[in-house]
Amino acid sequence: MITVKHLFLSILLITNLTCKKMNNPDFKIFGDKELLKDCKINLKLGFQKYKDGKYDDIYLYKTILNKGEIKEFPYEDYDYIDIYVSKNDSLVSVLRFENIMRNANDYINHLYLKKEHNLIKILYVGRESGIKNEQGIHKILIPLEDFYKQENIKKNEEKEITKKLFFNNY
Repeated sequence: MITVKHLFLSILLITNLTCKKMNNPDFKIFGDKELLKDCKINLKLGFQKYKDGKYDDIYLYKTILNKGEIKEFPYEDYDYIDIYVSKNDSLVSVLRFENIMRNANDYINHLYLKKEHNLIKILYVGRESGIKNEQGIHKILIPLEDFYKQENIKKNEEKEITKKLFFNNY
């Protein structure tokens, strides 16, 4: 016979195992060391917190790669992310996505930087099963001025905010 105590302990165990599985894995960065020395990667992690009857967006900014130095940091679950990538403060790109991989059994946070045919590519892979076939989000780094045009950023104050997201240390 299952008692209330056994039922409670079973639910507690299942909840504990489920929550541990949903922790975000650290970001791992891969690429040629010489290329990584010229690059910076900043994260803008977005969280939604419920307060006073509404959801507020809260952002955490972190530099995880600067001049070849990879930095780790503890963080909790995030809802969405912008990954700002720059090379020599001139070529840039942003990967933007919701954190939908967090519920996958093989959830990872891998970033790959590579140079191919005079282009610098960034690849985010969110599942172990995507590593082999490079399944993930791909972008090519482009000149900053081209990025402004692509994103329709025209005002000087918006350009300054964007530059900070790419080039500042957090």
